[in-house]
Amino acid sequence: MASDYPEDSFEIDLVPAEGEGGFHTKNNPQQPFQRSTVHEDRRALAIKCSLIDVIHGHWCQDGDDDDYYATLLVLDFRFDAGNKPGRRIKSAKITVTFYGESDDDDHPGVGNISLNGSYSLLPTTQSETITNGLIATAGANVLSTGQLSLEKNYSKTISRETSDATYISGATCLIGVEWDPANAVEWKLQENATLKTGLPAAFRAGILLKRESMDNFKCAVDIESEVDLKTNVGRWFGGKPKDDPVLFKPTLKPTNRLMQYDTNNLGKFDMSLVEDVTFTTVFDKAVKHLN
Repeated sequence: MASDYPEDSFEIDLVPAEGEGGFHTKNNPQQPFQRSTVHEDRRALAIKCSLIDVIHGHWCQDGDDDDYYATLLVLDFRFDAGNKPGRRIKSAKITVTFYGESDDDDHPGVGNISLNGSYSLLPTTQSETITNGLIATAGANVLSTGQLSLEKNYSKTISRETSDATYISGATCLIGVEWDPANAVEWKLQENATLKTGLPAAFRAGILLKRESMDNFKCAVDIESEVDLKTNVGRWFGGKPKDDPVLFKPTLKPTNRLMQYDTNNLGKFDMSLVEDVTFTTVFDKAVKHLN
């Protein structure tokens, strides 16, 4: 996936559960809205998230929902296990939760998301052969004249094809509220457990919000990850401080980094236009021939 947009981002390190890591990232008092850097920690094993685009506008200008406002957010996640053998990120759960400007305010509703449902990537098949063997020995005295032994070998061989894949699932949900509309999104990523390939290097997804007013709002991003280190240390996120929520101001202009968006009909936006999953990027120009 090409990186032709600014890498304004946050990055969360994977550390042992009993350890401490990460930094508390605050909103800049001079520019508190829609900050790009949410959390940053550059260590060997890291998860990085970039806020690529923020587009405020109307849900639909020519329909029944023309009184509603909308916001489109595009997030880019990077999963970096470093170049040390035996290290990989096995799974991740990304949770993005939206609130009103104050906790008592009405929250924006999640109208649509990228990768809504369950998806499999790069399915693989593998041949397995299973053999079950049993060796039994029976002994007895026969008229005290000697020992009679009987040995039988029972074995069964089964050959089968097994399949596996990397899985991604997305869904909307209610977190911290008791009424609709849904105010949160959860994406879960799971490696191909058979081949132990780790997570994709990059995952980009969009969130479309439906709003009833031009009031400011905020969101919190949380990432839980299971990792497999060669030393079996540091399986979970741990000790990371809680960051300030990201504040959004609907009167700000669209960023339009990925494309030009129709701000008058965001409710009709095709979410597949901003979603992307990349395992690796091959740079063909790295091979050069000299005469």
